Amino acid sequence: MRTRLGLFILFALIGACGGCDGSQRAAKTDPGGAAATEQGALQQSDRPNLILISIDTLRADHLGCYNYPRPTSPTIDALASEGVVFDDASTTSPWTLPSHASMLTGLYPRRHGLRLPVNSMRKARQAAEALGVETRRYEVSQTTLAEHLGRAGYATAGFVNFTLVSERYGFDRGFHQFSHIENDSGSSKPSKIAQHAVRWLESPPSEPFFLFLHFYDVHSPYQSLPKYREEFVNDYDGPLGPSGFLHFKRILNGNYQPTDADVQYLEDIYDAGIRQLDDGLRRIVASLEKSGLMEDTLIVITSDHGEEFMEHGGVSHGADHYQEVMRIPWVMRGPDVPPGKRVQTMVSLVDLMPTVLGVLGIDLPGDLDGVDVGSTWRSDAQPIERYLFAEAEMSAGFELDLEAVDVKKAVRNSRFKLHYNTAAQTKELYDLLSDPGETQNVADAGHRAGDQLMRRLEQFLTDPVTSQPVAPLSPEQRKSLKSVGYVD
Repeated sequence: MRTRLGLFILFALIGACGGCDGSQRAAKTDPGGAAATEQGALQQSDRPNLILISIDTLRADHLGCYNYPRPTSPTIDALASEGVVFDDASTTSPWTLPSHASMLTGLYPRRHGLRLPVNSMRKARQAAEALGVETRRYEVSQTTLAEHLGRAGYATAGFVNFTLVSERYGFDRGFHQFSHIENDSGSSKPSKIAQHAVRWLESPPSEPFFLFLHFYDVHSPYQSLPKYREEFVNDYDGPLGPSGFLHFKRILNGNYQPTDADVQYLEDIYDAGIRQLDDGLRRIVASLEKSGLMEDTLIVITSDHGEEFMEHGGVSHGADHYQEVMRIPWVMRGPDVPPGKRVQTMVSLVDLMPTVLGVLGIDLPGDLDGVDVGSTWRSDAQPIERYLFAEAEMSAGFELDLEAVDVKKAVRNSRFKLHYNTAAQTKELYDLLSDPGETQNVADAGHRAGDQLMRRLEQFLTDPVTSQPVAPLSPEQRKSLKSVGYVD
């Protein structure tokens, strides 16, 4: 439990400070590049638009289109019914920065390099330096989805409201327009992302466009307006506060064991936030329909990771690679996407970029970890035999040391999943077909699958690692932490 506390503090910090600058910048690289000549852009004008919506901390199994019984997601469900739903999609990391870098580059964290915890305190920086890692800013350096689309003649725009998906870490690469909206974490009102998106869509560019939207609304502290809480939050008279977020600290450090009623309350206020977010998406869909853009636009909805509600003894996310955190939604609706199709094949967040490029008819780069999984929704589709990997956990939080730097890994095939702690050299093996909740560790049961997965993981871990510096706390972030009691 102790190691999860640092993770909680990091998210409290970023939630408080994440959008302090509210900045808007032009892309630091030329999104079009030499390949995007004016004539070339005109030739591609018949290509669909793309809207990629990333909903931070959204669990797949809390959406109606993934068989959740509560009405949390009518807008997402409607889009899902008109398109493709990937039933078994996994993220690459249980926290925001590396998973979004994977989403937008098609690479696993060890290849795109954004693996280590950021905003680390003195001990973390000293440990990183001992590993030969410089303590300065680091950012996405590989070619992003926005850059690929810019070179194909797309106008590109992004609206985000979280520091870890901002220009600070290079996520503005390839965007003609990129706006980091103030983070309203802790407010019950919806974020302004949907409002900015609707306004932008009122005067869309003449060429095909790529619009990237990142919503932080579902992330803790699970706040929403009273009408949503009234619909989803049952009677509760326990010790958790209105958001439950401040009580996370006691849970994570082992000073409080939540009751079933406490956990249900946390899920209730989480669900209320999903419903409020879904109404924001409804306004975007209505704008597309009003402007006549709906049928010419590919809409992709996904998440960076899920959330824990004590399934494996914790809350929040970032510390482990269990399914409640690693399974994510992935819905696609638009031109060349068949309606009402569900894909059972396991896919990864690294597949999102190549799959989107494939649907848009743009040549794929040859050096990606992900693959175009568009073939999976064809009736004659052949199974994709592969392994999926997870890494870059934040279990060390602020107390990073040489024995706790990105130590947890996971690898899976279509049936089994292996968790491996490289520091403790411990293994957990689960049969996801018979035990999707990962409750029965069969690592000692003599399954050959465990040995096969371990060999494949060892091969994966021998791949070159991109050196990544660790960013220190800014004075503003330290001041914010001190104001809420996390720093003396």
